[in-house]
Amino acid sequence: MHPLEQTFVTLFNVIYSYEWLFLVSVVAAVNVLLLAIWRKKLFKQSSPS
Repeated sequence: MHPLEQTFVTLFNVIYSYEWLFLVSVVAAVNVLLLAIWRKKLFKQSSPS
C-alpha cells in the first residue's frame, strides 16, 4: 500500500471512530434531556397544585 494511502486510511479510521463516539454522546445527551423533561412532567402530574 502507498504511504499516502495508508495515511488516508488511518485518518479515515480515526475520524470514523470519533464520529461514532460523537453520535453515541449525542444520543446519550438527548436521552438524558428527554428523561429530565418526562420526570418533570410526571412530577407535576403527581403533585397536587
